[in-house]
Amino acid sequence: MGNTFDIGEIRRLIKETLKEVSLYSKEAVDLLLYTAMTETGFKHLVQGYSSRGTAASYFQVEPATAIDHYRNYLLYRIGLRLKIKKACKFVDYSVVSQKDKEDIKLKINKSNVRRQLIYNIRFSIIMARLVYYRDDRPIPETTKGKADMWKNVYNTNNGKGEVEDFLKAAEKCKEQL
Repeated sequence: MGNTFDIGEIRRLIKETLKEVSLYSKEAVDLLLYTAMTETGFKHLVQGYSSRGTAASYFQVEPATAIDHYRNYLLYRIGLRLKIKKACKFVDYSVVSQKDKEDIKLKINKSNVRRQLIYNIRFSIIMARLVYYRDDRPIPETTKGKADMWKNVYNTNNGKGEVEDFLKAAEKCKEQL
């Protein structure tokens, strides 16, 4: 039995999403495609239902990371935040009345963000992209450079993944395109 996903379709979705929020480059699309293939092989939306972790989506983004993007980055970039809101079909919580602020605090929590990461692929694409975008280094053009960036920025030195895992995943993507 072969794959149950169309890698070309996923690539188009990544490309369209990144273009809509002005975070597109060919290198970014490839980097995210290879990242998801490395992290989950497009087989798992949740890391686990136990103490194994809370990462979610094909990109395995931690809810805490997405919350950090919003509170410490997007909060100060209204233009980008509004593009993301539109792309993900969200309400922009920064423009609601003061009366609703307490309700909003309840909505921006790990459980709700985790649900968005699992069920809203555009949101997970953008949150994964922001991990790399917030890093000062440009995305490398070579697959090896992307693998090194994934290890240093996304998986980190504490992560279990290896550069070789990324390179194998990238080759698998290329074979299926």
